[in-house]
Amino acid sequence: MKLLIADDDRETAESLAELLELFLAPLQVVLAFDGVQALEAATAGGSAFDAILTDIEMPRMDGINAALRIKSSLGRATPVLIALTGHVGISKLGAITDAFDHVLVKPVKIDELVHLLRAL
Repeated sequence: MKLLIADDDRETAESLAELLELFLAPLQVVLAFDGVQALEAATAGGSAFDAILTDIEMPRMDGINAALRIKSSLGRATPVLIALTGHVGISKLGAITDAFDHVLVKPVKIDELVHLLRAL
């Protein structure tokens, strides 16, 4: 399985990658630390991720806009998009449901995330 994890908190992204590697081996993880990096990684030729996990609030481009642009760019080849968020204003809820296949609230329950990813 190949995942893209995007979170502006470097420690959070790295910790999540390490945890998932314990439960989903063999696993290849690419990290991005803002929405622009996530978009670039997701749309680079040959990337072919199985899923993209992204924080909602990130610098340069938020996770919602990154997800919508990934969908626009990849079309039917878009991987499963999973939002990871600690706080979402009510004004963003509609945009989140349009942009993502799944929304998980931080702190993410690792067993719930592993179950979701194994189902892919």
